[in-house]
Amino acid sequence: MSVNYKLKKSTRKTMSIKVENGQVFVYAPLLTPKFMIDEFVKKHHNWIEKKLNDSRINVYFDLENDKEIYFLGKKFNLQIVTGKKSEFLIRDNNLMLYGKNIRSIKTNYKKQLAAILTQYVNEVKYELGIEFELDFKIYKSRWGCCYSKKNLIILNYLLACLPYELIKYVIYHEVAHFKQGNHQKEFYQELEKICPNYKILAKELKNYTILK
Repeated sequence: MSVNYKLKKSTRKTMSIKVENGQVFVYAPLLTPKFMIDEFVKKHHNWIEKKLNDSRINVYFDLENDKEIYFLGKKFNLQIVTGKKSEFLIRDNNLMLYGKNIRSIKTNYKKQLAAILTQYVNEVKYELGIEFELDFKIYKSRWGCCYSKKNLIILNYLLACLPYELIKYVIYHEVAHFKQGNHQKEFYQELEKICPNYKILAKELKNYTILK
């Protein structure tokens, strides 16, 4: 069974595939022949079918190729402008990122996401009267991680793509691990103390994924 896809060629060095909103996008180097692209798509047929049947919202972003991006639970049209002073702007339904080059734009956007998440973490710290170290990382399969012995929580930069209430839920979830390491009955009892509606939020969180 053949796969219908939209081809986007650029100066990139490798091929990649992205499935979004029921459409398949293939990114390939400028001189890549059609038969090689078709073979590449055929090789990844099962993965494509799985992604097409996945109804979850994928918030993983590729600033070089994507035209849309999620930020705080809302989908925006993505506009990248190189050669200008670094800036982050939201106007109407457009999220605009400016910078010297794509590398600096990526770096600055991650800083923006970290700043948003730090703000929400500080809210939780103040609310619960606790203190811990905070760091950030791009994870492929988790929203955050708690290292209780180091008094450290690491959050996925992509968490800032989610709605506010789900961001706070993930922070509460990681904080609960300071007292209960494993997902046993005692852990969820601790989580319920600081986030009474955690069951509803945990269910909502399952509507999102960070698959690359």
